[in-house]
Amino acid sequence: MKTSTAFFGLALSMPLVFSLLSGAAAQSYNFTDFDASGSGLATTVNSISNSGVVVGSYLNVNATNTNFSGTPPVFNPLNLSDTASANGINSSNQIVGSDGGGGAFLLDSNGLTTLPLVDSTEASQAAFGINDGGVTVGQYFHSDGIISSGFVGSGSSFSPIDPTGAAVSTSAQAINDNGLVTGFYGTSGNPSFTHGFLFDTKTSAYTLLNDPVANDLAFTQFLGINDGGEAVGYYQTNTGAQHGFLYNTATSAYTFLDDPNIATVGAPLMQITGITNSGEIAGFYTDANQNQRGFIAMPAAVPEASSVVSLSLLLLLGAGGLWAAKRRKVA
Repeated sequence: MKTSTAFFGLALSMPLVFSLLSGAAAQSYNFTDFDASGSGLATTVNSISNSGVVVGSYLNVNATNTNFSGTPPVFNPLNLSDTASANGINSSNQIVGSDGGGGAFLLDSNGLTTLPLVDSTEASQAAFGINDGGVTVGQYFHSDGIISSGFVGSGSSFSPIDPTGAAVSTSAQAINDNGLVTGFYGTSGNPSFTHGFLFDTKTSAYTLLNDPVANDLAFTQFLGINDGGEAVGYYQTNTGAQHGFLYNTATSAYTFLDDPNIATVGAPLMQITGITNSGEIAGFYTDANQNQRGFIAMPAAVPEASSVVSLSLLLLLGAGGLWAAKRRKVA
């Protein structure tokens, strides 16, 4: 009986090992939630640099915003007006955003610089992302204040981005160090129903991205991309619920991901706004009390397939050895 018990006990453990092996490619995340204000007020995280520094804003008790940067749990207020928005950051701590008065800015060790206009007749502009080479992307509105285009460039040279040639709303949100831009656009048929796109600055080629398969889909927005071609963003349903996603540009596969503390009733809100080259993601969500909080999330360590195979073989050989030893003893 002991032999049978030992043998079947080990035998029953084998499916668990194979289950681990079959799921080795799956990825989980360890979330760290935070309140940048320290007083429970709304926190918005707009981006994360490859060095792990986040940038965003939090709501003050007087209903104004304070822009900040930092590595949780340490945050530093930025010397920006309460109507400005710090939207993007790179590893050199160069920050881009909108100044609240219709202009886009670059904030670095040299101070605050207003970015030049893409179109001399444009109504307003905002910068959303900057890569480690200092190339900036964003959005500008044409003179009518309604039709918008994305833009990309650095220094005094900026060029428009229009993924379809007929989009009425385009926003370039992020650019990686390989010059690949991601963002979203809406067409003249339904400008509020936005879709994702990629733009390769090296080849000037556009790729229009399929929307995720989701019930009552209202729109899709791509907000970040790393050098490995992993993009992030969120989609919204017709009920107003928002859910985060990761998107593999090589396989066109979506992975849906929400903070474990997201509200489960009403219209939950979750946006993944940035991703680093190491796979760390950042963004914000609403919790069960409808408080908006920031988060960072690190990919959890996953056993290598070779290690799982080795463990499987050891357990298998161990099972066989114990079974044979017991058989000999009984005989």
